[in-house]
Amino acid sequence: MIKVHCLISCLCEIVKRRSSVDYRSYYFGIWDSDFDITDEGEITYFSDRIGHDAFLNTYEQFFGLKVHEWYDAARSREENLEVFLELLENKPEHRYLIVQIDMSLMPERENKFQQKPFPHYLMISKTEKEDEWFMFDPDFRWEGNVSRDRVIEAILGNEFGGGFYVDAETVQEPSFETIRDHFVTTFHPEDNELVSRLRRLVMDMAEGNHGWDLPLLTRAVKQLNILVIRKYSYDYALMFFDDTLKLPKQNYEDWCQEIRDLVSAFNHAQYLAVKLSMTGRRSILPQLFETIDKADEIEFRIKGELQRQFGLWCAAMEGRAAEPAGWAMSSGLRIGYIGGQAGRVNERAIDSEWVGALGEYAELVPIPPLKLMKWAGGDPSRDPAGFLAKAEAKGQALADLCAQYGVSTLYANLTPLIPYLMLARGRAEVPLNLFFLAHSVGSEWWMKQWLAMAPLLREGDTLLCATDTAKEALLALSPAYAEAFRAPLCIRTEPAKPLRTEANRVKQLLCMGRLEDVKNVHVLLDVFHAVREAFPHVHLNIAGEYTGRTPEQIAAYRSLLEEKVEAYGLQDSVTFTGPVSGEAKDALFRSADVLLNFSTDPGETFGYNLIEAKAWGLPVLCTAWDGFRELVTDGRDAVLVGVDWSGPCPQIDPAEASAKLLGLLQDEPRLAAMRAEALAGLGRYAPAQVMPQLVRTAGGAGGRAARWPCRRPRPAVRASGRTGHRRCCVPAAAGRLAGAVHAGRALRRLRFADAAVASGFAERDALRGMDAAVPAVHCTLRHYGGRSGAYYRKGVTL
Repeated sequence: MIKVHCLISCLCEIVKRRSSVDYRSYYFGIWDSDFDITDEGEITYFSDRIGHDAFLNTYEQFFGLKVHEWYDAARSREENLEVFLELLENKPEHRYLIVQIDMSLMPERENKFQQKPFPHYLMISKTEKEDEWFMFDPDFRWEGNVSRDRVIEAILGNEFGGGFYVDAETVQEPSFETIRDHFVTTFHPEDNELVSRLRRLVMDMAEGNHGWDLPLLTRAVKQLNILVIRKYSYDYALMFFDDTLKLPKQNYEDWCQEIRDLVSAFNHAQYLAVKLSMTGRRSILPQLFETIDKADEIEFRIKGELQRQFGLWCAAMEGRAAEPAGWAMSSGLRIGYIGGQAGRVNERAIDSEWVGALGEYAELVPIPPLKLMKWAGGDPSRDPAGFLAKAEAKGQALADLCAQYGVSTLYANLTPLIPYLMLARGRAEVPLNLFFLAHSVGSEWWMKQWLAMAPLLREGDTLLCATDTAKEALLALSPAYAEAFRAPLCIRTEPAKPLRTEANRVKQLLCMGRLEDVKNVHVLLDVFHAVREAFPHVHLNIAGEYTGRTPEQIAAYRSLLEEKVEAYGLQDSVTFTGPVSGEAKDALFRSADVLLNFSTDPGETFGYNLIEAKAWGLPVLCTAWDGFRELVTDGRDAVLVGVDWSGPCPQIDPAEASAKLLGLLQDEPRLAAMRAEALAGLGRYAPAQVMPQLVRTAGGAGGRAARWPCRRPRPAVRASGRTGHRRCCVPAAAGRLAGAVHAGRALRRLRFADAAVASGFAERDALRGMDAAVPAVHCTLRHYGGRSGAYYRKGVTL
């Protein structure tokens, strides 16, 4: 048995000892199993925020064996020990008793990881000697008699605690469907979370974010070598598939070497991180990031091979008809995807759902994000003129990158990079189709991106607009966006189970998203204060991270919210959770009664948390924002609050919002009806409803995309542009953009020459001058949340 995960090893050893059932598929997904990062920035494999419910439920589904948790965190350690001793005393032959001890308190056992504390699961049974117990540790492949008193000391000395027992009289064989669905659920081809979060952690400490700095790195990565051994679970998957596929032995050996190389890369990254922390030599940072990037590349390769073998295994077991609907490669379309994690939690939530669904209907080929950033030479927006001068060479390098990964379609989820990809592609005539989303349009920052892209679209590109509102906004910028494909973003469609059973409990309100002035969280606090005066049994959870243009803006808004909480005396009734994901996020949705979203962000054209609310059967109170009104219906699954546009900025009436929220909270039958409506509307966001048509659109007939007719690459022509003292080449078709939209005139005020406007680039100072022209551009294309069909006001200041 390969050392991977102590609890999983115990559970699989039970199956192994009581039957001949193959347990190896139970290890699927352990390579990406949960870990935590503490408030001090330490990566840890044990935490109160990490649970084992998913493991235990899957174990019962697989083998028909229920795992009983005897350890109760609400009891004292001594009380839990008494329960353990009673179970041990009365243990039948078929029962296996699992307990978590602190291995650092067992000096007779090897502590190869040099951890203290060292929480670890193993199994205990009695012997003929009163003062000795039999210890069986499948994860370390160790068994033998140990001192009873020493084990008790290690149980009582374990500050975390944990314990289970399994009655294994009969072990069932998992079905093909059970194994297949378990793989689909746990396999995440779009991201390597340990790599992504390690990279982000190092960046945060190098930049001094969250109060962290480089000297903390030693403690931060102390447990990394324990987490990394979970990657050996890939070996179990390879062995399992190989039994059916009978692939060449060398294939298995080669991929096992890749797994060892992956572990080695992580260990080397840990060494470099400690060295950097102890010496303070920032010159080590590039080597550390290169090593992390190497681990990312290796793991993406391993996942690609597993995905391939899984498809072959499905076909071999029961044929294509037995595969889950639309599973990977069924369309025959290969799409390159920029792996890794978005910096913001809300962006990660959208991306993980979307890419996970896309991966079920096309073959995703992950490309490490640093590969793209190295190709771009860092952030090209810092020196657009420099990028423009190298565009042809960049285009050739892009062609080489596509050839390396064998893709001709790229799902580009880094929107700021897309104009540069397009420019390089056109300059070198790279046969690459781009596939990307438009879920934010109207703010000045986003308009700059979409203006740059419009003239560079070409046949084969696929742009998805999540709402009609988004498409109307793009068309207000340029008619080039007429061919954009309209489809909503996807989300899981198995309705979740909320916890709303007690009749007289405190009502829970939830606000989920970025904390910024355009999200009107300050107005929400005004509304909540007014509601609480009349309805005191209510609590508000505000989940999200503070965002803004500058640290000063973020700090000012944080102070504003804190001052309101203090002034209203809401310290006990408002909780700021910070950014949440995974089980912590699910727990907030599960306990909530109403979701609140008061955004008037000009870039808001969708509202992902509104469809997340549907998945939890959660009524919504939100602004009557055009994009929102496509997702929810006033009076059915939502209550809409009006937005006043008579002033310079959109305004929400707190009195109206308070009255509507209070009416909801006081009307339980109405809430119940709205929950039913929310769940009833969930189906249209199912991947099975969205993805097949979208993949057909991206793939076209015979795998050839065809979305933008009349957008073929054209020969470059000379055009004068203010790019320092040089002249620049731009596509001939690009010049038409300048007179095509009203915003072009505003942009020309910023010294954008026609050619520069057309390709979306200009001198650095001109691009930075966009900030100075925000009022003009913002008024030119201003979001209108009032009457239906009027999305932008045009030409207000021109």
